[in-house]
Amino acid sequence: MIQFLKQLKCRYAILIFLSVLLILRYTSSGIVFAKVKDSEFVLKNFLIYNYLYNSIVYLLKIAVVSLIILGGTLLSGYKLKSKQIFKTVILANFVYFLRYITVIIWAAFNWNTYNMESLQAFNSKTFLTFKLGDADHILAQFLKTFSLYDIIFVLTLLLLTKLLNKIEWKQSTKIIFSSYVPAIIVYALFVVFLTEL
Repeated sequence: MIQFLKQLKCRYAILIFLSVLLILRYTSSGIVFAKVKDSEFVLKNFLIYNYLYNSIVYLLKIAVVSLIILGGTLLSGYKLKSKQIFKTVILANFVYFLRYITVIIWAAFNWNTYNMESLQAFNSKTFLTFKLGDADHILAQFLKTFSLYDIIFVLTLLLLTKLLNKIEWKQSTKIIFSSYVPAIIVYALFVVFLTEL
């Protein structure tokens, strides 16, 4: 499997990524709209705009994360090919598809009883789902900007950086923790700052 991933070209990785995104978005959106009146019309229009929006957002995110990690390789003194970094980030983004897969599995077991409110309560994107006191309001806002999928993404990024680029764990950790991790912490602080204004 690792050999296949090493030989996979970036353009094919993007095509596979966008194809899987379409399949999972269609399936999970179909489950969401299955109990809505005129669901075929709503689903068709929702999918056209939502799939295009998600494709653009994912591609921009992949490009930005790749640039940040490329900067991290320069800061840490390691030389990695930009195509390898780009492919690594594309493959790591498959982690975010777990969100759609969990919705599909959850709805399959709760088909007769689920409604939109229960689906929204189930599909929480935040890592922090419990309430903290008022004294910890800023800390709670900071933690709410991260999801469980973000944590898994960082771990997957570490693993794939090591495996696909033939480097040691120490080098992989240095690259990711000198580039991507500080970037997401700055992003989370920026979001907290905006919400507290």
